[in-house]
Amino acid sequence: MNKFFGLITLFGGILTSGITLANPTEVNLSINRQTSENYEQFVQRAQTLATDTVQQRFKENNSLEELRVLIVGENQGAIAPVLTVQVNRDNWNNEPNVKRWQNLYPYSKDLLGFEQQQAQMTEPTEPASPIPTDEIPASEPEVTPIPGVTPIPTTTIPTTTPTPTTTPTTTTTPLTTPSSTELVPLPSIKVPTTTPPIPLPNQRLQPNRMK
Repeated sequence: MNKFFGLITLFGGILTSGITLANPTEVNLSINRQTSENYEQFVQRAQTLATDTVQQRFKENNSLEELRVLIVGENQGAIAPVLTVQVNRDNWNNEPNVKRWQNLYPYSKDLLGFEQQQAQMTEPTEPASPIPTDEIPASEPEVTPIPGVTPIPTTTIPTTTPTPTTTPTTTTTPLTTPSSTELVPLPSIKVPTTTPPIPLPNQRLQPNRMK
């Protein structure tokens, strides 16, 4: 019985050794979220870091046939895997595109707190409700009744708004001076230059002699 368990243990160790040797070289890297960086920008930085790492490792180690890169994200103390890239040398040489060989972890967006912080940034703030300013009606003064005196009721005199008086406006018509063509010539009257003398009493009027 002991020999049987020993064989199983030995066989398991051989399988484990073979699997370990067949595993690709693994590189674990971490990135921190920058200020005011959204999740899409955060993933783009992780992809750029994975691309540079794969190219550098294959270039520095010619015997390296396969590589696996794990990018872990950190945000305010929270840690979660963002993506992994597993590719061999031949596939990378034929298509060196990290998006072709990557494996994204979509739940890292919630685990790292991106959803909660984005909701807080986009949540509208409700405006403060205005304080109602109700007018308090003026209370009439209290009148203390006097024994034996009948109170006189107060009457409210309506206020009349005076109507503005309108002053008539007079329009003056300007005098027009007739033109020279509209003037009618008057006939010329000859006035005698000499006036006959007034006759005195007992004096005959003599004819005027023309000089």
